Amino acid sequence: MVKYRPNENKKRNDAKKSEQMFVERLCLPADTRRVLVTENDIFSSGVDNYWLQYHRLIEQSNDQEKERLRPSVFHFRPAFQQELFDNLLKRQKKIIADSGCESQWFQVSFEWRLALGLGDASVYETSITLHPLYGYPYLPAQAIKGVCLSYMIFEYFDGEEKKAEQSQAFRFLFGDQDEQGSVIFTDSIPVQIPKIKEDIINVHYKMYYQQQKWPVDYDTPSLVSFPVVEKPRFQFGVLLKENVTFTEEPFRDETATQVLKKLVSGAFSEHGIGAKTAVNYGYGIAQSIEGW
Repeated sequence: MVKYRPNENKKRNDAKKSEQMFVERLCLPADTRRVLVTENDIFSSGVDNYWLQYHRLIEQSNDQEKERLRPSVFHFRPAFQQELFDNLLKRQKKIIADSGCESQWFQVSFEWRLALGLGDASVYETSITLHPLYGYPYLPAQAIKGVCLSYMIFEYFDGEEKKAEQSQAFRFLFGDQDEQGSVIFTDSIPVQIPKIKEDIINVHYKMYYQQQKWPVDYDTPSLVSFPVVEKPRFQFGVLLKENVTFTEEPFRDETATQVLKKLVSGAFSEHGIGAKTAVNYGYGIAQSIEGW
C-alpha cells in the first residue's frame, strides 16, 4: 500500500498565495490601481505603512452572499522595521530631556493580547488604533492618561469623581474645571516589532440579535475578525511641571513622581487598557526605567 503524501510544494505555494493581494480585487480608483501593479498584477504584502495596508487596501469578497467585508491574510502581515522604533525612541528621549520638566520613563509588557480601538470607524466593523503617520500600533497619550485617571478614581475614591476632585493630588496631577493638571503623558512607542494577529468574535445566535427570533441550535454562527497585538511591549514618558510633596490623604508625604508610579503600575496590572479586559485582554506589567 502506498501512503498518500501531500505535495509540500503545493502547500507552500498556497500559503504564499494567501499572503498576496490581487490588485484587480482592491476597492481603489483605477489610476491608483495601475500604480500598484508590480508583477503579473499581483501586489505583494510588503507595504511600508500598515495604516494604509489595513484601512485602504480593501479586498473585494468572492462570496457575494457575505454580509460584511473581512480582512484577508494580507492584512495581518505588516512590514515593520526595528530601526524605525529605535530612532523614534531616541528622538522622544531627546525632546523630553530638552523640555526642562521632571520626567519618568515607563515600559509596559503585556501578558497576552491587546485590542485597542476595536470600536473605531472601519469598513470591517472592527478596527485597531494605529499611529496616523507611521502606521504602527500604539497607545495614545490620552488613552494612557485616561486609564490612570480612571484607576485613581476607582482605587482611591470609591469610583466617585466629585470626591476625587476634592483631593489635592488629583487636582495637581489631572486638574479640574478651574485648574490645569501638571502631568503630561507621551504617546507610547513599541520597543520591539509588534506582532499583529487575527482574533474573532463569534456571534452564536445571529437571528436572535438581528431579527429577535428564538435562539436555536441550528442558527449559523457569525464570525467577526478583528486585529490584536500579541504580547506587545511599549515605552512612554511622563512629564511633571514640578515634583511636589502632597500633604493630604490618601497620598500624604508622597511626592508626585511616587504617586504616578503607583497609578501607572496599577492601571495596567489591575485596570487594563483597551477592549475586552473582562476576558484578560489589555493587562500588563508597567515598570519605571531609571536613568534611561
